[in-house]
Amino acid sequence: MRIPRVPGPVAAIALVASVSAALGSVRAPAAPAPVAPRPSPDFVRDVQPILTASCVRCHGPRKTEGELRLDTHAGLLKGGEAGPAVVPGDGEGSRLYQLLVEKDPDKRMPRRKPALSAAQIETVRRWIDAGASWPEGVVVKAPSPPPPPAVAVAPETPGADGPRVSFNKDVRPILADNCYACHGPDRNRRQKDLRLDLEEVATAPLPSHAVAIVPGHPETSALLQRVTDPDEQRRMPHVSSGKPRLTAAQIDTLRRWIAEGARWEPHWSYIRPARPTPPVVKDARWPRNPVDAFVLARIENAGLTPSPEADRRELLRRLSFDLTGLPPAPEEIRAFLADTSPEAYER
Repeated sequence: MRIPRVPGPVAAIALVASVSAALGSVRAPAAPAPVAPRPSPDFVRDVQPILTASCVRCHGPRKTEGELRLDTHAGLLKGGEAGPAVVPGDGEGSRLYQLLVEKDPDKRMPRRKPALSAAQIETVRRWIDAGASWPEGVVVKAPSPPPPPAVAVAPETPGADGPRVSFNKDVRPILADNCYACHGPDRNRRQKDLRLDLEEVATAPLPSHAVAIVPGHPETSALLQRVTDPDEQRRMPHVSSGKPRLTAAQIDTLRRWIAEGARWEPHWSYIRPARPTPPVVKDARWPRNPVDAFVLARIENAGLTPSPEADRRELLRRLSFDLTGLPPAPEEIRAFLADTSPEAYER
């Protein structure tokens, strides 16, 4: 029987060294690099543009649906009629987030606008999860409409049914007298969430899917349908308002304005003055300055002719009473009669 040889101390050391070297040559897989945490959304850079474009037009100082304001931090935390809008630290539990992802399009926010993208909704959720921070003093403002073009008081361009309808001169008075009480800026008296003093609301679909004013289409505009409704309980202005029914002329004005495109105008004080082109008149010799052309155009349109020019004494007397409330002094009369220059009246 053969007995195996036991290695000596030197051989044992060499064996251990060779095994260690072999094991060391097999490297363990590298540990994965740590993933940097995703930074929280920045309010000014990431969240404020979303609120500006999609929220504050209906939840701001001019229009506050549901008593909820999203233009200030205090308004956000206060919430509205349905309670708090956000729960800082709980994005999915916040009503604001829940309304953004609502499946029912009639309940989803923003109303009457395209739904937010998945990335925008995720930004809002992460912002709330991170505490819904809001820099002190920051107020979110609705996007300003483009500045209105300079509008001049020029001669009215006749349309198929006569002169074109002016919103400020013809339409705004009708709406202000008959509609704004229930469909205007007073949110405590506003009915059916309809405002006829704001173009973006008056021309947008309502919760009932009706549109009050469809530019170019009076036949589908709910405003005209309601002011002409044969049912006295549905006809506007409502009988409970105590206001009289619109006249046929007023209804025709609204119809023509909508058919012409329902062009809105800002209040006259916000319209940049511009020098208009004097109208063409039949008696081109009568006007002495551009203003005379406008006066004569209205006279001619009425089928009239200008009165003869008053004599110089009468002109001076009228001017003196207009400026001072007193008749001219004798020396002023003599000086004016003796001045034969074309600028005598202006002096």
